[in-house]
Amino acid sequence: ERVVLQQQAANLEAKLAALGGVSPSRAHKAGSWQLRLGLMRANNLPKMDMTGKADPYVTFDILGHKQHKSKTIKNTLDPEWKEEFVFDITDDKSELVLKVWDWDRMSKDECIGEARLRLADLSGKSSSSSINILKPGTTKHVMGKEEKS
Repeated sequence: ERVVLQQQAANLEAKLAALGGVSPSRAHKAGSWQLRLGLMRANNLPKMDMTGKADPYVTFDILGHKQHKSKTIKNTLDPEWKEEFVFDITDDKSELVLKVWDWDRMSKDECIGEARLRLADLSGKSSSSSINILKPGTTKHVMGKEEKS
């Protein structure tokens, strides 16, 4: 019997809801909206630590906006966060950058990969998405754990 190990592409599962009309108590420009991002889970992250696991967390950044960061889930390649983040959007020309990081106690945290979403593509839409994680600065998929086939 021949066993073939096949690597699976790493991905994030997120729920995106673009909501028009932000709270009237805030002073916003016309055309502004809120993006609610529910970070659910990631699958098939690559091994980053000597233990064969990773300690992943995700950062979210929109140019000119405060960055958000998820909690760190230790010792897993398939983390579940179930966290929600809210962004007030005033400029559709930017993009949302999601970066998956591996937390390290003794050295600098390592970027596992990233995904970029154009805000113009999200405006007025709600969806659940599986977002592929790419190697930073490339169009190459991050390949995660190996599965027998």
